[in-house]
Amino acid sequence: KNGVSGLPTPPKEATRAKGSLATKVNRPGGVLRCLRDALKNAKAHGEFACGGLAKSPLRLSVDGVESPVDLPITADHAKQLIAVAERAPFGRGASTLVDVTVRAAWQIQPSAVKISDPNWSSTIEGIVKDACKKLGVRSAVCAHL
Repeated sequence: KNGVSGLPTPPKEATRAKGSLATKVNRPGGVLRCLRDALKNAKAHGEFACGGLAKSPLRLSVDGVESPVDLPITADHAKQLIAVAERAPFGRGASTLVDVTVRAAWQIQPSAVKISDPNWSSTIEGIVKDACKKLGVRSAVCAHL
């Protein structure tokens, strides 16, 4: 006979101890109750997601697009960017495919994009530091663009 979610029923000796995890899990609603209790007692070190504003605007120049491309991107710049972009492929096994039903995205060759803000390196360092603090990341992190 199978136990919860098709898993084998624990051995009898595991379920004999009153209040054991196996006993709690095998009760009706036990898995959800145990999961709820475990999550309630979990200690979070940061947020799930964070956001904010950069102190320095990101100024992009893209070959074939009227510069500078500021953020947020305008509808006119979006049209120009798509005109110089190509469909983004994805990998499936050993193959690289373009299938818009799987990935409806565009890409621009990195060599065509330039960041023209002289303060961008220090700006991105500040963003990474702030994001790490908000997300509770305690290990070394570096950003690669």
